[in-house]
Amino acid sequence: QDVSDEFYWAAAELYITTGKAEFREYLLASEHFAAVDAFDWGHTAPLGTLSLLTVDNDLPTQQLTTLEVALLDYAEQMLVVQADGYAALIDEDYPWGSNGLILNNMVLMGAAYSQASREPSYLNAVRLSMDYLLGRNALNKSFVAGYGTYPMLHPHHRFWANDPAEGYPPPPAGALSGGPNFNPDDPASVAADLMSLPPAKRYVDDIESFSTNEVAINWNAPLVWVAAFLDEVVP
Repeated sequence: QDVSDEFYWAAAELYITTGKAEFREYLLASEHFAAVDAFDWGHTAPLGTLSLLTVDNDLPTQQLTTLEVALLDYAEQMLVVQADGYAALIDEDYPWGSNGLILNNMVLMGAAYSQASREPSYLNAVRLSMDYLLGRNALNKSFVAGYGTYPMLHPHHRFWANDPAEGYPPPPAGALSGGPNFNPDDPASVAADLMSLPPAKRYVDDIESFSTNEVAINWNAPLVWVAAFLDEVVP
């Protein structure tokens, strides 16, 4: 119902691509300018801010500083959120695709480190959240197929899934599960009585659990970014 965030993101991309004043004026006037918060497919304004921060452009110094300050403020907020037992970058009750949300926050934290500050705690926050995804979590489960001691084996996927009865092979290495969901509503989750567990444990590695074990490109994409980022910056 509200696409103003998409228009801000589009204006940012068009501006850094063309340098045209009309796009600069549009994005600077947008209510979403310098938006930095948890993002997903339905809330895209932070992607515009990320592009403006990571691609050279002719924004005035004052506006670029505004963008950097917003990013660093969010990074500091996430450090407070991460101070729990498993140190995952998530500040809400595990929505559908919680792993994707965590990874998007890792992208923001990585950008805060590489683009704005070189603050070691930001880099460490990304590393700790990768640990969470690969098994240091309440389930002792790696949500990435092919990695970790107990990796995800039976994803819900439209094209492939590990269903031996139908002759399907195991999932390829690198596929990411959506992860714990505070309100799972698929048959496999109901059968496993997930609602009786704490939100961080409401996950089941089952081909029929579309609300906890789905694989989606918009969750896998930030995993690729974060893996490449850590490979580049961690000694």
